[in-house]
Amino acid sequence: MVVRAAAVGALLTPAALLYPRQPPRHSVRSTPDKQRSRPSFPWRLFDLAHAEASRDSEATPLKSVKTRIDTLPDIPAAEVRQHGRDASKIYVTYGDGVFDVTDFVDAHPGGRLILLAAGRALDPYFESYPQHKQHFVYEMLSEMRVGNLVRDQQWVEEVDKKSAHFAIDAAYAHQPSRDDRLIVRSERPFTAEPPAQLLVREQNTANEIFYVRNHMPVPRIDEDEYELEIVDVHGNTLLQLSLEELQTQFEKSCVQTAIQCGGNRRTEMDEVQLVKGGVWGVGAIGNATWCGARLNDVLQYAAEQSGRDVKQVMRDVRHVCFEGLDRDVATDTHYEASVPVEVTEGSADVLLAYEMNGQRLGRDHGFPVRVVVPGVVGARHVKWVGTIRLSKVESESHWQQRDYRVVQTLDEAAYEAAPSIQYMPVVSAICDVQRRGKLVQLRGYAWSGSGSGVARVEVSCDDGKSWQAAELLPTGADAGEDLFAWRIWSAELRVEHARQVMCRAVDASYNAQPAHVRDVWNARGLVNNAWHRVVVDDAVDANNAP
Repeated sequence: MVVRAAAVGALLTPAALLYPRQPPRHSVRSTPDKQRSRPSFPWRLFDLAHAEASRDSEATPLKSVKTRIDTLPDIPAAEVRQHGRDASKIYVTYGDGVFDVTDFVDAHPGGRLILLAAGRALDPYFESYPQHKQHFVYEMLSEMRVGNLVRDQQWVEEVDKKSAHFAIDAAYAHQPSRDDRLIVRSERPFTAEPPAQLLVREQNTANEIFYVRNHMPVPRIDEDEYELEIVDVHGNTLLQLSLEELQTQFEKSCVQTAIQCGGNRRTEMDEVQLVKGGVWGVGAIGNATWCGARLNDVLQYAAEQSGRDVKQVMRDVRHVCFEGLDRDVATDTHYEASVPVEVTEGSADVLLAYEMNGQRLGRDHGFPVRVVVPGVVGARHVKWVGTIRLSKVESESHWQQRDYRVVQTLDEAAYEAAPSIQYMPVVSAICDVQRRGKLVQLRGYAWSGSGSGVARVEVSCDDGKSWQAAELLPTGADAGEDLFAWRIWSAELRVEHARQVMCRAVDASYNAQPAHVRDVWNARGLVNNAWHRVVVDDAVDANNAP
């Protein structure tokens, strides 16, 4: 038999229910209160907590607990606050009820944690710990009731804030384990990048150190219950696919491509003027071989299943929107982004990926399915994708309309005037710097979202007066199949008195990097593709990149 909790506040462990039946040893209330009588503690109901088994469903609160009782006095919220943890009488509220729990504090199975709610509302705690929502708990509360709560605006705001906080805590309670080598930039939501030196050891970035940019808590998804929905431009469901169907009914296609966060190398922009955005060094990028079903194949099949030709289904479509299963509990919104339909129709490499470097996707990287759009900013590679919606307009989500746009100011007019970031420009970075005497060995990456491939990388130690070609290392892919992959490069420079080295790249369409960060500065610190500069120390430095 599972013993259930008799608790009015936060519960720690069912073992707490093994307390012996005895009155509290130390009463919080030291003197009688002559103004308002207090009900005696209901030991009869407390016994039930030890005897009854757990219920699978939540009980409906008794009217005597959560609703107003006209025969009881009204107690203003300000007065309830005065009965906090240091008062002689301890009050809590639930719904419209006010309860004197003074004699229950020491008997509470969760110990004195009940004092977290002293002078405050129980409602957020009950929502966070639903095991409290049991009939016998409501009966206990009903016998401790002393009045009706009269809320003020401060009370309402405090309850809302606490409820939101608990909901967020619950959402983050089951996050995946992460590699200790990652440099954590934010815990909630989780963002992290690898040390720069590790980033360029192999052509494909190891899954466990691939950068992570989450916008919300990582959802817990049962692969057997996963379903991908395809919705047409009129809002009608064309198709629903399970993970197994996605993996077995469509040809498996693979593409080697880098994915880069729009904020990669953001911290360099702060040297010009502070920007708004999370901290990123050079590691908010990674290269991998992604495998899955082609989006075009899935859309073709969806049209056929609806009895229509794919051209008919796509006739009025201008954008393809991807909605993730990750959810912001405070606003009840899901992450969503979109790409112009030309991006998907013009490429056979846009994937609904379920594998990364030969392994199934990790939770931080979108398990069970994520979108991979080669060349496009990472924000559009929606993870945990649950819905694909064909649309006449681009996504109306915050992340499409008020983020991932290059603006000089943060006002609405600037965002409305700026286009959404899609394909990424050519970029390069120095990740590993080792000096031995007058020789400096460099290693880094270069990438272009144009799909034309990187043509060359050059390095300099005299502030760009002269340049030396770097060696581009092979990608391991067949010719023509690595145009969206990054290129790892290496170079060796003879440095006399220079304190700084730099790199630049050119892609096969002859797009080149701008010389200075000031030329690409923007208020959000996005799309920094200026020449990359690092300081060279006299000593051997295995990781001198930011």
